[in-house]
Amino acid sequence: MKKLIAHYSWSGTTKKAAQKLAKKEGADLLEITVPGHVYELGMRQVADLAISQLENKEYPVIAHDQVPLVSYDQIIVAAPVWSGEPAVPAYSFLNANFPGFYNSMSKKPTITAFFDV
Repeated sequence: MKKLIAHYSWSGTTKKAAQKLAKKEGADLLEITVPGHVYELGMRQVADLAISQLENKEYPVIAHDQVPLVSYDQIIVAAPVWSGEPAVPAYSFLNANFPGFYNSMSKKPTITAFFDV
């Protein structure tokens, strides 16, 4: 089974976990980034910005290498949790690559967290 781990990391912790999991699972890695100025604020300001972005469905522009996602059997998206929600860049990635995945605050996808890496 061909696996991809797409990850966004604000502080580097999620990136380390994604790298460890990719090594364990033999998965490819795809780093999701946002323009440097978007989240250069302190943690509380980033949390407030993220809540506003989610409420207004104003997801940040993201960047990542273009890979043919259809060539993967399993795609794992890793991101930190901000104010009880996955980091907003994860939603940007999902909506860009899987339209309609998360289009309403009242229709949340099933999110499963794995911590045994």
